[in-house]
Amino acid sequence: MRSRAWIAAGVAVAVLGLAVVLFAYPLSPRTDPAPVQASFPRSFADPGVILVKKPGSYAIWETGMRGDGDRCRVSTQSGTQIRVDEPRLTVRWEPDGEDSGAYVYTQVGAFDVPAAGAYGISCTTDGAAGTAFAVTQTPSTGLSLTALVGGSVAIVIGVTTLIVASVRRRR
Repeated sequence: MRSRAWIAAGVAVAVLGLAVVLFAYPLSPRTDPAPVQASFPRSFADPGVILVKKPGSYAIWETGMRGDGDRCRVSTQSGTQIRVDEPRLTVRWEPDGEDSGAYVYTQVGAFDVPAAGAYGISCTTDGAAGTAFAVTQTPSTGLSLTALVGGSVAIVIGVTTLIVASVRRRR
């Protein structure tokens, strides 16, 4: 009789963990990240300029059809390339606001700038209509990441409890 309770508990914990993982992934910022002034003269397919007010970490976001590979490049005014890293995990951002419901941004890059100033940016769009880019300060995704890890641990604990209870029940 006791083993049935342990089996039920294992299933409940595993299902709860799975629900948390599905809710937490893809990662999303807790609050809207601070935008950076970015201008693309004619279209997002043409090189643009971003103005940063302070040194630090910044994120590049894309909405619309997403391709693979090197999406954006950032450079100093002298043309020196700044390393742009692709995110290890998918991060999505839905801006707060009245008309933002149509836009879901996916982070396509992150970079660090050593000083305030103007930087060049060029992004490939693969000719996809409706593609747009935005640059913000790198947001905190700690809460989503914590939920993702916690949910994963709950799945492991639930499945382990289920296996142990099932093995003991057979004895």
